[in-house]
Amino acid sequence: ITYAQEYLKKEPGDLNVRIALVEVYYLKNDFVAARQQLELVSQRMPTYPKVNYFEAKILLAEGKKDQALEKALLEVQENPSLEMANILVGDLQTLSEQYNEADKSYRLAQRINPKSVEALKGIAALKVKRNELPVAIELYKKAISWRPDDGSLHLVLGDLYRQMGQTQDAVKSYKNFLEIEPESKERAKV
Repeated sequence: ITYAQEYLKKEPGDLNVRIALVEVYYLKNDFVAARQQLELVSQRMPTYPKVNYFEAKILLAEGKKDQALEKALLEVQENPSLEMANILVGDLQTLSEQYNEADKSYRLAQRINPKSVEALKGIAALKVKRNELPVAIELYKKAISWRPDDGSLHLVLGDLYRQMGQTQDAVKSYKNFLEIEPESKERAKV
């Protein structure tokens, strides 16, 4: 943060650095500082990529999911090739139980990045909600093939196998999860 702030004193127009700073502030839950940077970016270029995306993420963190969806949709409208914005729209639509729209948003993200694990996770989660567990399992297995060190994927896969009564496969997935994340809060549950 200090380095970025010093840099921005010399190069106040570097919007990439400002957006990076927004992300850091967002991750630290410092939404006031994040919004200050977003405002500075927006003053220079209102349609700059990720301005509405981060505003949507902040609104969601504040529990304002309807406003968050509006901002996320605006980001997709202004920057349609932004994969993460489409995924965020899908996530927000899923929260609002707009499952068909969410599926479309995740698939748009997949068109932008055919190997998008986040989009695949979104589609798989929708399959679970629709009780299409075998399809969801295949999607999570595909996601694991792309990102084998993501413990959360193994955990969800284990849960799905358990729901399907496939105990051996569930145990294998849970073991993989524990190898990747031995200190996880989910350890006791597993």
